[in-house]
Amino acid sequence: DTAFEKAHPTANTALNITGAVAGTVPAMAAAPGLFGLGGTELVSVPNILTSGVTGGAINAADTAARGGDLQDIKQNALIGGAFGAAAPAIGKAIGSGLGKITNALTSTTPAARNVASILQDIGMTPEEAEIALKRMGPNATLADLDPALTTEAGGLASMGGKPTSVLKNAMKNRAANVDNRVSELMDKQLGPAPDAEAMLKTIHDEASQAASPFYNAGKQGAEMDVTPVLASIEKQLPNASGGIKSLLTSVKGFLTNDAASKANPLGLAVPKSDPGAILGARQALDDIMFNKETGEAKLGPNAMRVASELRSQLDAIVKSNDNFAQGDAIYAKAKDIQRAFKQGQDIFSSNIRPADLSRMIQSMSPEEVAALTKGARSSIADVLQSSRRGEGPAAQGLFARSTNNRANLNLLFPKAQEALDALHSEAMMRGTEQRVALNSATAERRAVQEKYATKGSNPIDTGTALLGEAVGGGPGAAAATGLRMLYNNATNALSSRALQRLTEGTAKGLVATGPEQREFLKQVARAARTNAVNNALVRRGEFVGNLLTRSAPSAVGPRRVYLELP
Repeated sequence: DTAFEKAHPTANTALNITGAVAGTVPAMAAAPGLFGLGGTELVSVPNILTSGVTGGAINAADTAARGGDLQDIKQNALIGGAFGAAAPAIGKAIGSGLGKITNALTSTTPAARNVASILQDIGMTPEEAEIALKRMGPNATLADLDPALTTEAGGLASMGGKPTSVLKNAMKNRAANVDNRVSELMDKQLGPAPDAEAMLKTIHDEASQAASPFYNAGKQGAEMDVTPVLASIEKQLPNASGGIKSLLTSVKGFLTNDAASKANPLGLAVPKSDPGAILGARQALDDIMFNKETGEAKLGPNAMRVASELRSQLDAIVKSNDNFAQGDAIYAKAKDIQRAFKQGQDIFSSNIRPADLSRMIQSMSPEEVAALTKGARSSIADVLQSSRRGEGPAAQGLFARSTNNRANLNLLFPKAQEALDALHSEAMMRGTEQRVALNSATAERRAVQEKYATKGSNPIDTGTALLGEAVGGGPGAAAATGLRMLYNNATNALSSRALQRLTEGTAKGLVATGPEQREFLKQVARAARTNAVNNALVRRGEFVGNLLTRSAPSAVGPRRVYLELP
């Protein structure tokens, strides 16, 4: 052994270290807590003390077993204790270094690895996250995808500083444009909203233009006999009074010529027979019955019943002229379309049942269905534009899950479900924004409180002082305390910078959109593929670091390395 040590000093030292490591493995496996390898934070005062005591005890026992004297046992115990105390920090440094190497080689960041771990916890791959984001729309963020990610964003918002600023500003800017997004969404999925008044007028004007040639031709037709209508009026007049008597008298005037002439010198009532005059009489009766602009009834129930009966009789006479009949058909179709448009305007305000709407649609012509749809679209625009809360909340309220409006929207519009999905996504975004806003407000209040709070002094680390005093007396205690303070300052600075990179990077990644989001997702995908390898390397680095620093070469001869572990 002595000759080997002199001939091969480097190899001898390496074999000594390897032998110490191999000899320590069974003990570490049997009692990891004694070696600072438990579930607690690796670099901590309890772990340093435990690891130091364990290293010293192992070296002392090993030296004694090899026949060393008391001086050798004391010396090697101190050496083992020093190296053992350093083991957690060195192991952590090795693990951290391997983590940085992994980050550099895979082009990932701590933030990407953090988000990749969260996605793994909720059972979602980065690829699935990307698909979900595309489905939600270009303004969706990772923070919107799952409660766990929303909680992460909310937690970062509660930290104050840069993470809060990043999250709060991103959410605030997104919320400010919600009304424009909802309006654009409705236009894209449901079509542009029509001007109701202009559309109703257009329907009437187009019908008038199409029917005019037929009415003009009908006026040149044969004379008409209105005496049956006049006979009905004469029969009712003696017993009529009030509004009904006035109505009968007016209609009689529409159908007769009572002016004196050569043919009628006494001015007797003579029935009209000119087709144009009869058509005009019917139009005059319509004006008495209905408001021309709104279509609402202008007469009371009894007068309306009498007027309707007279109009029916007069209508039969007018339609005996084929041209008039064709003109009437054009106008009737236009009125049906106008009626369908008005029904559409009431669909979402009356909460009509989907089954009733389905039957209504089946009974309509294609033109009426189109008008019904446009009326419904017009009413949606009215609700959104008149809402004091904004178009986003108004749309979500109009198509809430507890109403029939969602099913009715699907019946009327082919892309309605896409619109509803987009509104649901917007609702999820509002939830994220509210969570971030609430937590950021808490962070801002706490930051102001901390700004004006009295700063206390750091307590003295008595554990470190006691250990230093035990090893080196009073000077040792002072030196240990000073070194501990330096160590704390250095590690705090490093930890603060690392935490800052992690929190700011995660905050930016969670609210990123567009190209920034795509780039972050690429990093998350790479991190997801390498997280397992990185974690294994970090764990191995910490483990090997602990092994290599457990003890130094023994002063009592070299240690042999055997294949069998003791």
